[in-house]
Amino acid sequence: MFAVEDDAAQLIWTDLGPGSVDITCRDHHSVVASGAGPGSVVFDGLTPDTDHTAVFRPESGRPTTRRFRTLSPPPGEEVFRFATVSDLHIGRGHFGFVKFIREGPVEVPHPLRCGRAAIDELLAWGAQHLVIKGDLVDQGRPEQWDDARALLADVPIPVDLIAGNHDNSHPRSVDPWVEADRVGLRLHRDISTVDVPGLRMVLMDSTTRGVDIGRWRHLDDDAAEAVAGAAGAAMLIVHHHPMPLPFPTFLPRGIPALSARPFIRNLVRANPALMGTSGHTHRNRRRDICGVPWSEVGSPKDYPGGWAGYAVHEGGIRQVVRRVERQDCLEWLELTGKAAMGLWRIWSPGTLDDRCFSYTWPKR
Repeated sequence: MFAVEDDAAQLIWTDLGPGSVDITCRDHHSVVASGAGPGSVVFDGLTPDTDHTAVFRPESGRPTTRRFRTLSPPPGEEVFRFATVSDLHIGRGHFGFVKFIREGPVEVPHPLRCGRAAIDELLAWGAQHLVIKGDLVDQGRPEQWDDARALLADVPIPVDLIAGNHDNSHPRSVDPWVEADRVGLRLHRDISTVDVPGLRMVLMDSTTRGVDIGRWRHLDDDAAEAVAGAAGAAMLIVHHHPMPLPFPTFLPRGIPALSARPFIRNLVRANPALMGTSGHTHRNRRRDICGVPWSEVGSPKDYPGGWAGYAVHEGGIRQVVRRVERQDCLEWLELTGKAAMGLWRIWSPGTLDDRCFSYTWPKR
């Protein structure tokens, strides 16, 4: 069970084996043929905060069940939906540090293929706004920004971008803000705010020109002013993740705790109705930092391959991470799960609670 919401759930598989399989959950019924490889099914119209059972009935063999519980929605009516995508790395043809997982010649490379699938699916989910949390391109070259323009040109909802280290750190990369302006994309500098119903999105550029290392503290006062000025709740959206310790325990490196924690505490003093989210790590995790829920969300282009949706309610927010469903993406995603001697399949997805949760805003 990869994703749960208050009224929906997504179940995924690598291979269902020989013969067709009936999959049922309440009133939902699907038949999946054999030899289809990886796939997924979404159950809609479920009752919130309720235990459910999905049943697999293969042509031969015993039925298999998967039990799950839908989320309890945050208080109040839902007022807005938006989505985030990160780490597409347009222009890259491989995955993994040793580059042994490579994609052969294809008409549409996997970053664009998986990015297109994620955009189509988040639009179908109901997103009214899209934020790209950095590393849109891999090496900051003009032709990669041209591909980014082609990917995003026909998106029918507002799209806002922040830079990632790959957009801004490579020695031969062009200035990402110049390139984004050239191709007609809205890439924000320093601190920017986007107000939507029920929420202020605070977009923060954490990159450092010419190096992969991110930094936050120089924007401490500006970020606090931005969240304090929100009519209600605020979400800090940034590329580099806050590390749990003063030193990195895994790669890529994020913002050390000695810098990140005082920064977040300062924001909480300005507005306790706060959530944070980041990219960069290509994994899914949720942590509470100084009382603030913080989510790391993986990339659509490598295992497990997902995007995040946020349903804003009058009294809270709900996050869901869904896996992309296009078959020509799933085959590549399963291949990337073999990175790090197969440990990437274990490391990157996180738990269901890391990916999907509801949060009620504390009173200001």
